[in-house]
Amino acid sequence: MNVPLQFKPIAPWHADALFRALDFDSVYEFVSSPRPASPSEVTSRIDRYIRGPLAGSNEVWLNFVVLVGLQVIGHIQSTIVESRAEIAYMFSPVVAGQGYATQSALWLLDYVEKTHAICDFWATSDPRNVRSISLLERCGFTKTALPPEGLLSYDEGDAVFRLTTQTPRQATLLP
Repeated sequence: MNVPLQFKPIAPWHADALFRALDFDSVYEFVSSPRPASPSEVTSRIDRYIRGPLAGSNEVWLNFVVLVGLQVIGHIQSTIVESRAEIAYMFSPVVAGQGYATQSALWLLDYVEKTHAICDFWATSDPRNVRSISLLERCGFTKTALPPEGLLSYDEGDAVFRLTTQTPRQATLLP
């Protein structure tokens, strides 16, 4: 049975389930942020996401948990800066190979395009992270150079990817 994915704005009550879903060495193998030691550390990160960018920043933060049925399987996010959006994601290795990460990334791209009229998307990945690079390529991203203004998600040595859609749709509020 194919259970549809759900995307919910991240909230503190997701911390325990998100901790359990991502509490694997392989999830943090290629990311610079340290692996949380407890659900309370995940709650602290979620609280920071909810507070959003610093006052006066031109950034917009979007953070969602991804669920299959009632089970949290990952987290997707986008940071919008002016006319571009950077995306990132983390998924439980328990659901690897089932298409959930690709479906979630495509949903996020569509959501950002529709709600913020963005057509310029960026992502970074450790060049050794074959799964992440494959996901980006399945979503239509191509490898490119780091833009002159840099990227918020860039860590030294990362591979940089870009996707430009045709024309941004007019921003609309989605249900």
